[in-house]
Parts: sequence; structure tokens; C-alpha cells
Amino acid sequence: MMRLFYFVIFCSLNMVINLNAEENKLVSDLQAIRKQGGNPNANRGALEKKSLELLKPETAPEGRGRIYSTIVYFYSENGGGSSSEATKSAKYAEEALKYPLDVPTTIDMYAYWGDAVNKLLVKPTLTPVLKEKEFSAARVKLLDIYLAGLKVILDSQTSNA
Repeated sequence: MMRLFYFVIFCSLNMVINLNAEENKLVSDLQAIRKQGGNPNANRGALEKKSLELLKPETAPEGRGRIYSTIVYFYSENGGGSSSEATKSAKYAEEALKYPLDVPTTIDMYAYWGDAVNKLLVKPTLTPVLKEKEFSAARVKLLDIYLAGLKVILDSQTSNA
């Protein structure tokens, strides 16, 4: 058990050491944004704008995934109560999943995406009343999102076995 612990620590340190200066700055900036986003009174619109300003044409795919996932975290972790927050959370989670992410972040993105879609479906005050056919199609999409997240979990478990 201790060997596994040391291996995880070694791999984590190795990942941090191998980041170049630009990646370190991006990670540092995103950590600061995420910390600010943890405040229930934070201006999430301003944080979203600040995050999106970090996107540059030369930003590596991994960095793009980090940026979009950071936006999802601050829109989702404090409830994402409004329809615009749920919509943005879903939008950015879907966008983040287009880029390479580590397994825990990938799982989080599927969970937050599904939660946001579900929130929009089950709260009649957040979304106009859907026709039965539209509602059924949206529920199928919701299941697809959660099942894709479950597949990531299962795949990561079998690859670690």
C-alpha cells in the first residue's frame, strides 16, 4: 500500500516538474480563478471572461481542456442554480471533453454536464415546458452523457487492474 502511495506521489511530482513555464503559469492562473470561483458571491461572468482570455491560438489542447474544465467547476460547484449557469456548465463541459483531460477531470466533466442537463429538464422554472417527444429525447441524451462517464470510470479501473 505504501508503495502505491509513493508511486502516486512520484508520478504527481514528475508531472509538475515536467510542465514548462507557460503551462505552470496557466495552471497557476486557473487555480487562482477556481479559488475565486469557490466564493458563493463571486462574479462568475467575470471569471468566465478571465478564463477565456487565457485561450490563445498556441494554447496546447491539454491547456484548452484545463481552461474549459475550470469554467465548469466554478459554475457547477456552488449549485449552478440558474438556468444560465446550468446552460454554461453544460456547454463548457461538452467543450472540455473535446480535449485531453486526466481521468478524474473527465469523470467530473461528464457528471457536471449530466447534472446541468438534468437540472434544466426537471426544474420547470428553469426551462420552458417541453413536449413529451422533446423531453424523451433530452432524457436519452442525459443517459448517454452519464453512461459515457461511467464508461470512463470502468475503462480506468480495467486499465489499472
